[in-house]
Amino acid sequence: FENCRIELPGHGAFTTALEIRHASGVSKDGQGNQRHHYGCQFLNLGGPVVNLIQRYINQLERNRRALA
Repeated sequence: FENCRIELPGHGAFTTALEIRHASGVSKDGQGNQRHHYGCQFLNLGGPVVNLIQRYINQLERNRRALA
């Protein structure tokens, strides 16, 4: 998929191409709606975008540890 806009709350957004690498089974959310799960690979990311994603992941990990 080309020109996919990814927003990282509190960190910004970027546009990239995505490739579907894995599709898992369908599950249901808390309201009974079907949910499809896909694993994607970002394609052709530049260094600044990789840094942005890493900062976002680091923040999520800090938040997760603070809740434990």
